Amino acid sequence: MRMLVRPSALALTPLIVLAAVPELMRAQSVSHDDATGVFTIDWAAPQGTSTKPFVGSSEAVSLELRNFNYVRYDVTVETTVDTVEALVRLNDLLGEAIGLAGAVGVGAGLSSSAKYKSKEDLWQLEMAGTRFRLESVIEGLTTQVALSTSDQQYLADSIPEFEDALARIRTARGDAFGEVQDVDDLVAFNATNLIHEEVVSLVTRFLTRARAATRGVRRALPKPVPGTIVSATVTAAAAGGREASRSFEYVVKTDRRLNFHLGPALARVSDASFESVATSFGTDYFAKIREADQQEDLVVFGTYGFDVGPVLVGPTLGVSVTSPDESLYLGASLALGPAFLTVGGASVEVAQGGNAVVETIGGVAGARTLFQSFSRQREWAFFAAVSFALSR
Repeated sequence: MRMLVRPSALALTPLIVLAAVPELMRAQSVSHDDATGVFTIDWAAPQGTSTKPFVGSSEAVSLELRNFNYVRYDVTVETTVDTVEALVRLNDLLGEAIGLAGAVGVGAGLSSSAKYKSKEDLWQLEMAGTRFRLESVIEGLTTQVALSTSDQQYLADSIPEFEDALARIRTARGDAFGEVQDVDDLVAFNATNLIHEEVVSLVTRFLTRARAATRGVRRALPKPVPGTIVSATVTAAAAGGREASRSFEYVVKTDRRLNFHLGPALARVSDASFESVATSFGTDYFAKIREADQQEDLVVFGTYGFDVGPVLVGPTLGVSVTSPDESLYLGASLALGPAFLTVGGASVEVAQGGNAVVETIGGVAGARTLFQSFSRQREWAFFAAVSFALSR
């Protein structure tokens, strides 16, 4: 039976991927404005790669779609939040330290006065013409998700036309209501008004979506605690099962003046690994199987930086990526571009054997030192690290 006290290799985490491959977001069509916090998806742009941005924990985050066919497609935005324990732990420590449907006509089929009837006929005529024109405009629009410049102009030109049509329909309704003389007129009016409400709903829905397609709409995005990665998927769906999607991610960082960087740290401290072995004493003891005078760890650092000419310097705090609660790194960093050099003291846990005994089998040559127990204790040691920026 083997009982290794420390892992032989560091586990891969999302932070390793961030540091090694900064271009993760597989959509050149997705861009981020640091000044406004707006993610913009251009559906007409080709897909490619771009960077995964960091956003501050107090910044507003929103999404805007461009060249998107709102008239034919509905939009859903789904987000998931992954917590990077090392970043959350580091932030806590730093805080302590510092489809359009066709309208169905409803016929009145009722008698009414001549004056009312003439106004109702004009009202019905306005609604029928508007509905026919609306269906023609939608039929002439592309079925693709992405809108071209000419598609956007096509919609922009139709907006004032249907705004005017909506005003005429409402005026005609008012004129018809003004000529209601008796109960028969009122019954006929109420029946026609059902058609009116449906047509107005169709036109209003079209205008809302056409304005969104030509002017853009911003949607608020979630902004959880610092140290989390938000993944967002925008899906466009239309009748008939046609779908398209775009995805992007962003990292929520602290609003403090920090620079995050990630890299291996070497601490000069004695450490060992033990395994359980059978002995001539009749009980199992622990044998030391590895001993090292240094300890290596993958660390995420946060540096409160100050620009001094071409370099950045400042105090640094770091925690282990694999075991954020076990190791703590305090020091100072110097950065040139994305590369950081950090030195200081590390508080790490090391293993030590207790109650040593010597087992002799076949003379002195067969002697070995065993331990009845082992424990882990915290020690401070000098460390040095070379790391690379996750954000600047």
